[in-house]
Amino acid sequence: MVAYKDDLRPARLGLVQSLAVRRAPSAVPILSKLLGEGDAGLVSAAASALAQIGGGAALNALREAHPVVAAIAAVTEAK
Repeated sequence: MVAYKDDLRPARLGLVQSLAVRRAPSAVPILSKLLGEGDAGLVSAAASALAQIGGGAALNALREAHPVVAAIAAVTEAK
């Protein structure tokens, strides 16, 4: 099962990046769940996507995920 998940990593990263470019608020719940993944690259991409999407729900998800991610949210919110 782990190999299957690893095979999907490039597709998952591409999807997250696509959602970031589209700044789709409807993607916030999905991206929020990805913040709990064990893959640092995927977590980073999801956090970046949430920061790009912005808005209250995205920033709250970032704040709740981790103190370091909360710092990203604070910088994004200040813009």
